Amino acid sequence: MKRWVLILGCHGLMVGSASAGERWPANVCKDIQAIRTIVEDQPRSSPVDKANERFVVLLMQEAHCGVDTKAAQAADDRVFRSQSTRRIAPAISARPPVLCDTTPKAYGGSTTDCF
Repeated sequence: MKRWVLILGCHGLMVGSASAGERWPANVCKDIQAIRTIVEDQPRSSPVDKANERFVVLLMQEAHCGVDTKAAQAADDRVFRSQSTRRIAPAISARPPVLCDTTPKAYGGSTTDCF
C-alpha cells in the first residue's frame, strides 16, 4: 500500500505545485479516485490501517479536486476515537518498600541488611 502512496505523491509532483484554491485537471482527479478505490478495497489487519492509508487521498481530493470527503473523514475520526478509548493495561504497581534492619557488630559498628 505504501507503493500507492508513493505513486500518488509522485503524481502530485508531476501535476505541479498548485495553490489550495486551484483545482487539478479532471484526469488527475480521476486517477486519485482510482487510487482511493484501490486503498479502500485492500484487505487490512485493522480499520486504523485503512484510515491511515486513506488520509492522504482524502486530503488531495478535498483540497485539489473539490470532492466532499467529510463523511469519509468523519468515519475515520470515529475509528481513531474508538482506538484511543480502548482500555490500556493497568500500570505495573510500584515495588514494595525495602525493609532494612541494622544489627550492631560485636566489635563496634553495625551491619545493615535490606530485603
